[in-house]
Amino acid sequence: MKKILMILLLSLVAVSLFAAGAREDKGYHGVTDNAFVPTLSDVKGTLTRKLYYNPAELTENKLIIEAPNASVSVFNFAKALSNKTVAEAVSRFTHLQFSKKDLLAVLTGLVNNVGSGYNDLTTVDLGFGFAVKNWGVSFDAQGALKSMPKLDENEEIDETSGFSLTSTGFVPMLDAALSFGYGFRVFEKDDDFLDLGFAVRVADKVYVEQLTASDIVNDFKIDKMEARSGVAFPFDVGAVYGILGGKLLFSATVKNLNGYYYMHEYQNINDAILFKNGTGGYVLYTPWKLGTEVEYTPQWRLFNPVFSVRLEDINGYIANDLSKPINEVFRHLTAKVNIDIIKQVGLSAAFKNGYPEIGADVDLWGNTIELKYGFREEGYSVRNGYSYGSKPVDAFTVRVKLGYDAN
Repeated sequence: MKKILMILLLSLVAVSLFAAGAREDKGYHGVTDNAFVPTLSDVKGTLTRKLYYNPAELTENKLIIEAPNASVSVFNFAKALSNKTVAEAVSRFTHLQFSKKDLLAVLTGLVNNVGSGYNDLTTVDLGFGFAVKNWGVSFDAQGALKSMPKLDENEEIDETSGFSLTSTGFVPMLDAALSFGYGFRVFEKDDDFLDLGFAVRVADKVYVEQLTASDIVNDFKIDKMEARSGVAFPFDVGAVYGILGGKLLFSATVKNLNGYYYMHEYQNINDAILFKNGTGGYVLYTPWKLGTEVEYTPQWRLFNPVFSVRLEDINGYIANDLSKPINEVFRHLTAKVNIDIIKQVGLSAAFKNGYPEIGADVDLWGNTIELKYGFREEGYSVRNGYSYGSKPVDAFTVRVKLGYDAN
């Protein structure tokens, strides 16, 4: 059975790696080019990480239940806190007393914070799932609000135009996926072992065609917003090789194979969600990524740190960034240390994709509260892609996970 699975996986990988390209979403490229990966997938030991980062980690789980695993991330957090107009409008939102004026106030404040170009404004993640023995299943969704330069009628962007609210478009997005994963041990001998795993998913991407300030003021009706949506059937494969009784781990993953979204355009958001009355069918390609990681757990007596170094999107770096300045490699590199002060309380520090990040978490029998604060690159350009160091943005994330973890 395991040999058959390995042959099947290798065949699918080979087909996916050499599959034909597909159309991009033109001006929307900066908000749609990445495959759906929940914010929660970076958390060590969670089911979301096992299914989205390395499915080989699904091997030999006892029982994991996540119901739910949720997080909220706010970008340009420091500036958002100091904007009184935004704070007052958000307060009215929470009391269901908001108006178009309040909505414009929030959008204006957010855009003034992040400036021109492509930006992530806020994201909300929600996931439910369980794993037992070698299997895992999860449903995950992420809502996001993004901004981008305003498109003209031909879906072309003038990135040189001056920054203003009227030259900015807002793009609400929703990604959702149902994932199934399986991990198994290929061999175990003395102090070393090899695990393999795969995860397959049905992924749905829905986004509203950009809204402008004039759209919101003049004729803003939620059920009339034009949108696009589509379904993809990507899969990931991963391997973990352990030595020294599992203290030192080497892992490799190939993620988002077969990342083709079969998209349509819709006259309103309701039709987009229901896939009804779609027109203008096309295929949106989200690239596959090769990643590697080395992790060391020394298992000291007083506390138990975990050191890791990870290279992400190695193939993307070779194809797009190898000829750029050497500091571009930082955008693909993460170095991280997690330290459990006591069994229930942990701290983390990372150099993640070129920027610092710190975090703290409290875990009680699988129920977790976690806070993270760090920076990320938002300097995306249609012409040049991402450029490390051009636009660092701070982000604050709150995560709450309820459930049970018997591992």
